[in-house]
Amino acid sequence: MVTTVDEFITAKNICMMEYNRFKKLGYDLPKDIQFGVMVEIPIVAFQIEQFITVCDFLSIGGNDLLQFSFAADRDNPQTASRYDRLSVNSLALLHSIIQKTKDSGIPVCFCGEMASNPIEIVALIAIGYRSFSLSI
Repeated sequence: MVTTVDEFITAKNICMMEYNRFKKLGYDLPKDIQFGVMVEIPIVAFQIEQFITVCDFLSIGGNDLLQFSFAADRDNPQTASRYDRLSVNSLALLHSIIQKTKDSGIPVCFCGEMASNPIEIVALIAIGYRSFSLSI
């Protein structure tokens, strides 16, 4: 999990170093590589403005982001009641991310269980999300 812009830049540089090494070795490689970050921990949500200057795209890891925000395991019966995807605070966090990326031109995809629930995906659409990824 990426926690800082510097970590992302370091990982991106390592990937590009390896890309260039394989290119010199004659491997057939893609012409364009895009790098993005999965926003899975709250601290990354506070750095969105910095990440959009170095990323080609963002994916919002909604399950982990909200679980870590509530400090509650959503699969544990003793703590799951604290995990409320439609709470005002959950939606405010997700809305703040999409608002910060609105004028950047960077694609943002929401990945997670909320995208498979009719009421929750309507809430996501209402706050500005347009691209979704989910397991079915």
